[in-house]
Amino acid sequence: MNELTEQNQALLAEKVEYQNKEKTLSGREKSLESRENVKLPVRRIFYPLVNRLIAEARPGRKYTRTKIQEEFLRELDSFPELKSAVRDALHTPQKAKNNTPFELAGWAMEEIRLALGEYAQTSPGRDRES
Repeated sequence: MNELTEQNQALLAEKVEYQNKEKTLSGREKSLESRENVKLPVRRIFYPLVNRLIAEARPGRKYTRTKIQEEFLRELDSFPELKSAVRDALHTPQKAKNNTPFELAGWAMEEIRLALGEYAQTSPGRDRES
């Protein structure tokens, strides 16, 4: 009987833990959805940019981070109505400090490099055009 009582106590504690996780899950899902929605204006720039870069790529061409950044800024100029939303989506305190609001870093650079696939330079180190 004592053993069953102890198991019951352990299960009750586990139940409370799962109930707490369930309560926070809905909040996390909303947060995730919100973060994804913030990225949409950036992706509206990325899609035509990636298509253009792939179409213009020469055999063996690897786009460096520097070249991707330059092309992103050029493409962004084609969508002036998205500039403030893109600035907000890419905002970090470091970018604000350096006054580089449209710098692709972190998730943004990684996303565009993944979309470019074999056309993106992925080796570490300094940028080099091939």
